[in-house]
Amino acid sequence: METKETKVTLTKLVADEGMMITNADEGFFVEEVYLARTDSADNYHEVTKEYAEQKEKEAAEKAKAEYTDTEDGPVESDTDQQEVE
Repeated sequence: METKETKVTLTKLVADEGMMITNADEGFFVEEVYLARTDSADNYHEVTKEYAEQKEKEAAEKAKAEYTDTEDGPVESDTDQQEVE
C-alpha cells in the first residue's frame, strides 16, 4: 500500500451583504455554497434576502396546500381539530 498526499482546492461562493445565493431553478437560498468539482459559479446567482424569503414562503404555502388537499377535499390537520379556548 502506498500513501499519497493530495492538495484539494475548494471553491466557495459567498453572498454579498443582504443577498442570498440560489441556483437557476431557485430551489434553495443560502448565504454560502461550496461547489463540487464538476460545478460552476455560472450555475448560481444572487437575489435579495427579501426575495428569497418571499419565494420560500410561497413554496411552503404550495407544499402545505398540496399536502392537505386530496380528491375528497382538504384533510384536517391536528391543529384544525384542537379546541379553541
